[in-house]
Amino acid sequence: MKLIFLDIDGVLNTSETFRKRYYEYKKTGILGLEIDEFRLNYLKKIVEKTNAKIVLSSTWRNYFIKKNNNIIPVYYKSKQLVDVFNKYNLDIYDITPHDKNRYRENEILKYLENRVDVESFIVIDDECADLKSFVNNELILIKNDCTSFCEEENGLLEAHIFDALNRLNSKVYCKKIISKIKIHITNIPIPSSSKLIVCSLEYKLEFAEISMLLLSTI
Repeated sequence: MKLIFLDIDGVLNTSETFRKRYYEYKKTGILGLEIDEFRLNYLKKIVEKTNAKIVLSSTWRNYFIKKNNNIIPVYYKSKQLVDVFNKYNLDIYDITPHDKNRYRENEILKYLENRVDVESFIVIDDECADLKSFVNNELILIKNDCTSFCEEENGLLEAHIFDALNRLNSKVYCKKIISKIKIHITNIPIPSSSKLIVCSLEYKLEFAEISMLLLSTI
C-alpha cells in the first residue's frame, strides 16, 4: 500500500484562496469552501498514477470521526470537503491519530507503527518544523523555505507531481521510464519537437512530467 499524508491549508489553498472566498461571500452571501479545485486535479494525478490512498494529517481531520474503520464527516465543512473530493474521484482513506504535543511527525509515525502493508508514503505539507525526520525524504514541501513566514505561498502545483511520483513509485521505477523514453525519443522518426508529445501519450504522463523526467537525468 502507498499512502499520502495530506495537509490541507497551504497545500490545497493559499491566502489568495481565502481572499477570493471573502469577496465572493460579499457579493453572493454564499461562503464557499476554501479549496482551490484546480489543485485537486494535481492530487488526482498523483493518486491515479500510484494508487496511493489519502490519509488526512491536517487539522481538518478534527472535522471527522472514525467509526468501525469508516471516516465520517461530522461538520458541514467536512461534508463539503468530501463532496469536492468525490467530484474528482478522490477518497479520504483514513486520518492520523492525535499527539498530546500536537507534533505532526509523531502522529504520522504512530499511524505507521506495525503497518507492514505500507510499501511507500509521502507527506505533502507546507510546514516542516514538526516534520523534521521526513525532510529530504518523504516530505513534499510546498514552500521553498518553510521556516520563513515571508515565503511566498505556492500551494500544490503541477511541478510537485513528478516529485510525488518519484518518491511513491521509487527512483528505480522512474529510471526505467526515463530509459524507455530516451530510447523511444531516439527511435521516433518525426521532428524532435513532437517526440515528447508522442511519449506523453504512450507512457500516460503529462508533457511537463516527461520534460522533468528528462531534465532530472541531465
